[in-house]
Amino acid sequence: MKPVARVGMQTPFAIFLLALLVRLLWIAVVHNDSLIGDAGWYHARAVSLISGQGYSIQGTPTAYFPPGYAFFLALLYALAGPTVFVAKLSNALLGACTAWLVFVFAERTYGRPVAVVAATLCAIHPNQVFYSSVLMSETLLAFLLMAVLCLVVAPPQHPVSSRAMLVGGLVLGAGCLVKPASIAVAVGVAAYWLLWERTPVMQVGRRLAILLAGCALVLAPWAVRNQTVMHHGVLISTNGGVNFWMAQLEGTYREPPPEIAAGWGRTNATPELEVRAERRAYREGIDFLRREPLTPVRSLPKKLVRFFYADIDGLLANAALPNVRGPRDILAVADHLPIAAPTPIKTGLFLLAQFFYMGVLLAAAYGAFRAVRRGHGPAIALQFVLVAWILFHTLVFFPLGRYRLPVMPMIFVLAAGGIVSIRGPRPKQGPAA
Repeated sequence: MKPVARVGMQTPFAIFLLALLVRLLWIAVVHNDSLIGDAGWYHARAVSLISGQGYSIQGTPTAYFPPGYAFFLALLYALAGPTVFVAKLSNALLGACTAWLVFVFAERTYGRPVAVVAATLCAIHPNQVFYSSVLMSETLLAFLLMAVLCLVVAPPQHPVSSRAMLVGGLVLGAGCLVKPASIAVAVGVAAYWLLWERTPVMQVGRRLAILLAGCALVLAPWAVRNQTVMHHGVLISTNGGVNFWMAQLEGTYREPPPEIAAGWGRTNATPELEVRAERRAYREGIDFLRREPLTPVRSLPKKLVRFFYADIDGLLANAALPNVRGPRDILAVADHLPIAAPTPIKTGLFLLAQFFYMGVLLAAAYGAFRAVRRGHGPAIALQFVLVAWILFHTLVFFPLGRYRLPVMPMIFVLAAGGIVSIRGPRPKQGPAA
C-alpha cells in the first residue's frame, strides 16, 4: 500500500510545484516595488510593529485597516528584514499552498478528477499569479479560507473532530483579522452541513459554537487592545464607515466632509477622531440612502459590470494603475507594466488573463447547472454563500476585482465539475455528479 500512497501524493505535490514555479517566475520577471495605496499602508504598519511602536501611524494608535495582513508582514519582517522581496516570496508560497488545499478540499467533496482540475486552475490562474508580486491581503486570505474549509469539511465516513473544528475557528479568526467579512465562511459551511450532509440541526449548532468560539479567541485580544488604546469599542477596524460612505456617494462628492476626512487614516488623526469619523460616515451614508434611495439602485448594474467583466486588476496593481473602464483601456495601460518586454507581449498578458477568467466563469456556470439538474444543488451551498458574500461587498461597498480572489478557489471547484462532466468521468458528488 505504501507505493500507492506515494503515487497518490505525486499529483497534488506536482500541482504545488507548478503553482510555486509560475509565481516565482512572475516575481523574477516583473519589477514592481511599488508601495502606494493599501500596499503602502500594510508595509508601514508592519514596520511600525517590528520597531516597537505597535499598530500605529507615526506612534499614534490606529485601527483604520484590519490588522491581519500587517501582522503577517511584521512576522516576516522580524525574521528576514523589512523588504518587499520577502513579502513577494511569501505570496508565492501562499499561492502554491492554496492550490494544494484546493486539491484536498475538492478531493474530499467531489472526487479526485475534479480535485486535479480545480487545483490546476488555481495554480495557473493568471490574476492570482499577478498578485504574488503585490503586497495585498487577498493572497493570504485565500489561503486562510481554504485552510478553514479543509479543517471543517470532511467526508461523511470521517466526521470532523471537535479539535479540528476549534483549530478551524482559530484560522477563521485570523481570516477575520485580515477581512472581517470572512465570517461568511461560517454561514457557508453551516449551509453545506445542513443542506448536503443533512447534519441534524443540533449537531450543526454545536459545530458552529466550537467554530465561533475559536474565532472569538483570536478576535478578543485585538478588541481588548482597541478598547484600551482607542478608548472605544472597535471589534476589528474603523474603515468600514468611510468605505460605506464613499460607496453610496460615489460620484456625488469628490471630497468627504471635514469630520470624516479628519479620521481617514491620516497622520494627524487621533483615535477619537478616527472612531468619530467612522460613525459619522455611516450616518452620512445612511442619510444619503434615505434622501436618494434610487441613486444606489441605479448604480448597481454599473457596479456588477465593473466587478465581474474583467480579471486583470492584478496587472493594474503591478502597474500602479486604477481599474480600467473598458476593453479599449487595456491597450492604453499595457505599456505601463514594469516588465522588460514589448508592448504586444504585455497586451497579451491582459488578454490571456481575461480569456482564462471568462472560460472559468462559463465552466463554473455549467458545473452549477449540472449540479441543480441532477439534484445535487445543495452540494454547492458553500460556493453559493461565498459568491453571495462577494456580491454583497460589490453592492454595498466597492466593486474591486481583487475582492474575488479569496473565493475564486470555490469557483474553480465548480468549473472543474463542469469540465470533468464534459470529459466523461463524473465526480462522486457535487456539480457534475
